[in-house]
Amino acid sequence: MGGQATAIRQSADESIERFAQRIASADGLEALCRPLLDLLQRISGLDSVYLTEIDWQQHEERIRFVRNEGECKVTEGLRLPWRDTLCRRALDEDVRVESNVPRRWPQSETARELGIMTYVSTPVRIHDHEVLGTLCGISARSRHVSSEVLDLMDMFAQLMATQIERERGAEAERGRAQAAERSAALFAALSEIGQICSGARALEPALVDCGQRLRQLAPEARVDVITPAKSASGPGRALYEWARRCCRSNAMTEGAGWWRRGQNGWAEWAAETLIADRWTNIGLACALHEGEFHGALLIRLEEALPNQHAMQQAIQSLALHLSLLTTRERLESNLRSAYEELERQSLCDPLTGLSNRRGFERDARRLAAKVRRRGGLACVIFIDLDGFKALNDRHGHELGDRFLIEFARRLGTATRTDETCARYGGDEFVMLAHLDAERQAESMRTRLAACLAGRYRLDGIDIDYAGPSIGIAVQDDHDEPVGDLLARADRAMYEQKRTRRRTGGPQRF
Repeated sequence: MGGQATAIRQSADESIERFAQRIASADGLEALCRPLLDLLQRISGLDSVYLTEIDWQQHEERIRFVRNEGECKVTEGLRLPWRDTLCRRALDEDVRVESNVPRRWPQSETARELGIMTYVSTPVRIHDHEVLGTLCGISARSRHVSSEVLDLMDMFAQLMATQIERERGAEAERGRAQAAERSAALFAALSEIGQICSGARALEPALVDCGQRLRQLAPEARVDVITPAKSASGPGRALYEWARRCCRSNAMTEGAGWWRRGQNGWAEWAAETLIADRWTNIGLACALHEGEFHGALLIRLEEALPNQHAMQQAIQSLALHLSLLTTRERLESNLRSAYEELERQSLCDPLTGLSNRRGFERDARRLAAKVRRRGGLACVIFIDLDGFKALNDRHGHELGDRFLIEFARRLGTATRTDETCARYGGDEFVMLAHLDAERQAESMRTRLAACLAGRYRLDGIDIDYAGPSIGIAVQDDHDEPVGDLLARADRAMYEQKRTRRRTGGPQRF
């Protein structure tokens, strides 16, 4: 809980901040991986961290991207026989971490050549089964790898897998779109519908736009948009369930179906009440993701078309565009959620759940802007847990952590809607408040002192705590920076601490 821990957290916060800035501009796998590997190496302290790619057909492993910092180094682009890799052994034996590689895998030539003592890895998977590669770390020395590092590796591996899958989908989209444009040149509407889907950010509005465009091009056709939102009513529900059944049948290919009366299994679909006698052609283009149905366009025509094959190609191309849009929408949503979770973690203290130092700095900027906008005064409260070291020495760090958690809970309870609190260091906490007048500061001190002092019951142990030292600083004018207020509050806190010692006031647990 001392200065070293504070320095480690500060370094991690700074690294995460740099990572967040770089990740926001990442436009490919390499741009994503480089900052991830840099952050992982800084936090884990391993000699080298790297991403591998497994070629299952060639039975080899390729090192894609590397971050080397220590004695044990890996060459980027290196290809290794799959049978001799530590990754294969770790996957086969379901091992995440090994701190004595020579003892566990003495047959590995690669480990001997590189001088690997500690090895840690997590598979990079798609859909929880297809292994694309591994995210690994090695060290020439025996090292302990914490569960937090393993959790971070799991998150990073998921981000990398999502990006790989996204690029695969984009690559497949480009290839299929090119083929579709060549084979469906007879239909002028196809390229425009493709543009609608490619430029869309969500499936449902894209389906509506495509349906409107098809109605303009073929006013004689009946075009229906099928989405989950439209399936609430009776007729809409029947149409939605019919389309889902079609997708599960052998009468469709990759979400596309085109039927002509009297041919291609028409009798099966003519049994449906929605297929009236006047329809001679039916086309169904579905939006699929991982085999699941998400929506469709249904096209019904009374007149037979002279070029059935061309229309079938057009329906297949339309289904392809809709499915690729659905896949992209899901991938972007997953990646956005992962980014948001990583940003949330970068602002939060993992032990107490309060904001960390980086979160405090964000809140300080918001408070300064609020004061400029609405007037009033900014106030900073610096709180230090007197006697916390003695608590750790007497009862152990585990109970000390439980005390910090309970202290943070009480502090959060004492924090009002116009105030924020953060864990600033090991046993240091800060609060920010927006005051109308300076005299309100002392009432805050009284409220906090009453809430934070008292009996703490932790794991059956009663601890009577006399309360922390509290220093308060209020702006002299609206232009005084919050950073200066923090320094003044820190000095005021130490002055109270000295006063308590001189007067023999309570300092310990």
